[in-house]
Amino acid sequence: MRTEFAQCIVDLLVIHGHLWEILFGEQRYSPDQPRDEHGKWVSSGTGSTAKGVDKSKKDDIINLEDEYVSHSIGAKRKSFDIMDLKTGEHFDLVDGTYIRDKKIFAGKGSSAPYRKAYVYANKHHNAPEEWSHVKGFGTVDYYGEAREAELHWSECKGIGKEDIFIKRWLDES
Repeated sequence: MRTEFAQCIVDLLVIHGHLWEILFGEQRYSPDQPRDEHGKWVSSGTGSTAKGVDKSKKDDIINLEDEYVSHSIGAKRKSFDIMDLKTGEHFDLVDGTYIRDKKIFAGKGSSAPYRKAYVYANKHHNAPEEWSHVKGFGTVDYYGEAREAELHWSECKGIGKEDIFIKRWLDES
């Protein structure tokens, strides 16, 4: 009974994948896609090698170019809503600084699967395989004081950064 149920679930997911491909023109699930020890689909590990991506290291962490935080004001200024996980407070990056040492460590372009990718894919109606979990270091405007922090976020080409949060403050031990 249990194996019949499991096979029904797999069949439904494959049918869902075919519908996804018909509706959105991209493959969502495939019977040939690799699975983990629990039978869940995992990332195929194929990602882009676009300009600014360094896949030369063998530790499967992909280095990206630093990102400049502009000085512009008004509607042209890109605002970063960064949440401190410990306090729930929201901050922004200091103008004229960089998000440095950006690295993709899960999701698209990495062989490590990004477990929360389906959340963002459902929200934005795209494939989970398009999402990456990225980290970097930035200078945060902490009530007028510049503080360095390790930042984490989810990112997808064409959508940008989602849910940026402070993993840790670098001046705290």
